Amino acid sequence: MSIPLPAPSTKHLPKLAHPLPREPDVAFDLGQRSIGGSSTATNGYANKDHPIRNGSSGAGGSGGSGGSGDSGNGLVSSSVSTGTTGTTLWLGAQIMACYLRDTLSITPPSAFNASNRTTTVSHRKGRAPSPRSGGEDLGCQSPVRRRRVLELGSGIGYLSLCLACWGYDVLSTDVEPVLSGVLVPNVEEGLRVLEMMRGAGRDVGTVQVGSLDWVEVSRGGTLPWVSDNGPGPRPPTPLRSTTTTAQGSAGTADLEASTRSRESIQSTNSTNHFDMILTTDTLYSTSLISPLWSTLAIISNSQKSPPPIYIALENRDPGLIDSALEVGRSMGFELKRVGAGRVGRAVEKAGWGWGREDWEGVEIWRGRWRGEGGEGGGSEAGKGEREREL
Repeated sequence: MSIPLPAPSTKHLPKLAHPLPREPDVAFDLGQRSIGGSSTATNGYANKDHPIRNGSSGAGGSGGSGGSGDSGNGLVSSSVSTGTTGTTLWLGAQIMACYLRDTLSITPPSAFNASNRTTTVSHRKGRAPSPRSGGEDLGCQSPVRRRRVLELGSGIGYLSLCLACWGYDVLSTDVEPVLSGVLVPNVEEGLRVLEMMRGAGRDVGTVQVGSLDWVEVSRGGTLPWVSDNGPGPRPPTPLRSTTTTAQGSAGTADLEASTRSRESIQSTNSTNHFDMILTTDTLYSTSLISPLWSTLAIISNSQKSPPPIYIALENRDPGLIDSALEVGRSMGFELKRVGAGRVGRAVEKAGWGWGREDWEGVEIWRGRWRGEGGEGGGSEAGKGEREREL
């Protein structure tokens, strides 16, 4: 049986055909900007005995917010290095997709009634928010709204597209050259998959793409879609990307090459509310650790209730990771590691045939901002937390 390769074995591939966890017949065609190596395959599938399955093509953070590199558009040959980390798939996004698929309460296609848009919502302790929520009494039949997810450092867009397939509305963010080089083209291509799923009766969500630079946010203390004076002026150099609506029709949205229009983002949802924040493979550079946590704190503080935050990381440098998590705690985040056994079971259920060695070093953390001096703040609150698992 064909299975997707772990990300370290796919860095040289300009194109991946990557399935959803548990759904081998639903796959996204994802373009990459290769970080080097010679191409020995045409997509991201391989059999158990594939010659590059256990190969090493590098490892590192996805999302690349604030990263440097080639600012040109389009895919590059496998012999060219982009100089940035967010233009290829990373292992944390794959493992996070497996974990969320196992954790989320997803309405099966047969249960979706498009005429009255009601559903039975369940939410167990320790689970991420389900795609659709109703009244205060979870589990009752009531009109619902679709859950919204913000992803920071979306990279090539795999995780954002997975969430949309599971019924979430996603705001997928990154910076150049990731934004126009891989994220926007991949989302455009992925929307075709969403339309096919919708046509088959699936309650799918939407994906919208925007630029979000953590360094700029941390310096300015404000988000690009929030302004005391209302929406800012529309910046120049727009990109064009197709998005889908909840009704299934196609439209267009302007995406900026450097800064997403505040007006455009505001129009997507007047409340700017997020039920969940995701970030994967983004704790890899000391220069971006504080900006990332600052951005997460600013976003959390802008919400009526701080949403849960899910973080996937590859712990290749324990000292850096320990320091990064401690910075988060000192800024008011409560952080708990999800048990490795729980993550392992989720990966096994994905049906990809992976062993533990295929994702060794990947950790998933669940957090929430409690405010400076809150439950997550202070160095004492963080001591020994790496041994504490959910």
